[in-house]
Amino acid sequence: MEHRSRRRPGTVRPPRPYGGQRLPRPPRVAHRVADARSRGDRVTTGSVPRRPRPGWREDAACRGHRSPEWWQPERPSDPAVDAKTVCVSCPVRIDCGLTAALSNERVGVWAGFRTDSTKERRQLRKWLGLPPTNTRNETT
Repeated sequence: MEHRSRRRPGTVRPPRPYGGQRLPRPPRVAHRVADARSRGDRVTTGSVPRRPRPGWREDAACRGHRSPEWWQPERPSDPAVDAKTVCVSCPVRIDCGLTAALSNERVGVWAGFRTDSTKERRQLRKWLGLPPTNTRNETT
């Protein structure tokens, strides 16, 4: 049987953001539970730690970047691709995302997601495995 493409003939796949890389998924729940136990957090069956490690900012890949415009683009239409590219390989990306999601951050790029975009805030919560927020109270 021949493989059929779902795209129409002559169409081209749009380029991927983040320098063409796929977004890495956070570690599986078992790893998160093991990390929580190693930190001394109490873990019960079915629970996953939902708070960032203290001091995670010290290990962030973005720590040395000084330009606030890079992390907080002036217009919502700016792609912020450079900032997101740094986030893809950051060792504390999950902690960064948890900080942004739990504090309802609305400015800048956090864990590779623009938090000034409702769509990307939802994607961040989904990526972290957090329940969606009440969309009636969300703006922008």
